[in-house]
Amino acid sequence: MSVLFVYGTLRPGQRAHDALGACRVLGPARTQPHWTLMDLGPYPALVAGGQSAVTGDLVEVDPKRLPALDRYEGASYSRRAVELLPPHAGVVVEAWVWVAPLPAAARPIESGDWLVRP
Repeated sequence: MSVLFVYGTLRPGQRAHDALGACRVLGPARTQPHWTLMDLGPYPALVAGGQSAVTGDLVEVDPKRLPALDRYEGASYSRRAVELLPPHAGVVVEAWVWVAPLPAAARPIESGDWLVRP
């Protein structure tokens, strides 16, 4: 099984969570503070090089599902390694990181949590 960090619409209870298929939710997690979470309107973007810890959830998915999830996320995202804060200190998992130019309307989510954005 593959463990992923999801931080937006793939999180449990969010509109795209079903795209993960029969996943197992392992619980909440936060990244090391090396990111910026951007609000792109209907979905967020995890952007490298910031100073925020981003809140999300760890999910366990069948690795055979990853190509379909990569297609779902699209070319603007790439699965990259992210390191987590305690209680998962030192654990490295994958998350979809934004790799395209940001739209002009993108705004940072100061809380680092898609679920508590303004």
